[in-house]
Amino acid sequence: MDANNNIFELDNIALKIFPQLYDDYLSSGKLFKQVKNIESAIEMFSKAIKISPANTIAYFERGRAYLLSKQFLKAYDDFDRIINSENNNGYYNFWRGFTNLQLKKYKEARSDFSTSIKSEDAVNKYFTLLPLIYFLRGVSNHLLNELEDAIIDYDLVIGLKPNFPDFYYFRGFAHYQSNNKEPAIIDWRKSIELGKDDALKFIFNM
Repeated sequence: MDANNNIFELDNIALKIFPQLYDDYLSSGKLFKQVKNIESAIEMFSKAIKISPANTIAYFERGRAYLLSKQFLKAYDDFDRIINSENNNGYYNFWRGFTNLQLKKYKEARSDFSTSIKSEDAVNKYFTLLPLIYFLRGVSNHLLNELEDAIIDYDLVIGLKPNFPDFYYFRGFAHYQSNNKEPAIIDWRKSIELGKDDALKFIFNM
């Protein structure tokens, strides 16, 4: 039996012996996170992981808590561990991609968002996340100066959510940086119409 099998076997034994304790730590961690006591939340999730080191739920919750406390490298490690143990779950790729974006690893973020978009989980279980995933992939492309690809992603997200001013705002920037001033003005005017006044200063300065 290899090392991974041994871990899962020990994990199953631990859950049989301490099922309530694991659930208590997990529940306590979620409650602490809800009241913004992130340090205590991380401590509870870590205790749950000690009881059940192969269970992905506690890693996922701890990863999100690390994100809230801006401990991005630790968040990355937790999401990365889950992805390496669970294939074809685009939801976790979304969270690792978001973490990569915070770490300014834009190519890696773009790759994670693309994987998330292609997965059945994103299309079926997490359909409501798709606009955000397209948008963040667009931002990743934008920060990589891949302006044409960024505009394609912004087009996709606007097609799904046409009433969000930020999407037009960012697409306007991509057009402007591509020396396409007319569509940039159209997008910024649309973002103003939808309530984002920030775009006014860019129009006045053109």
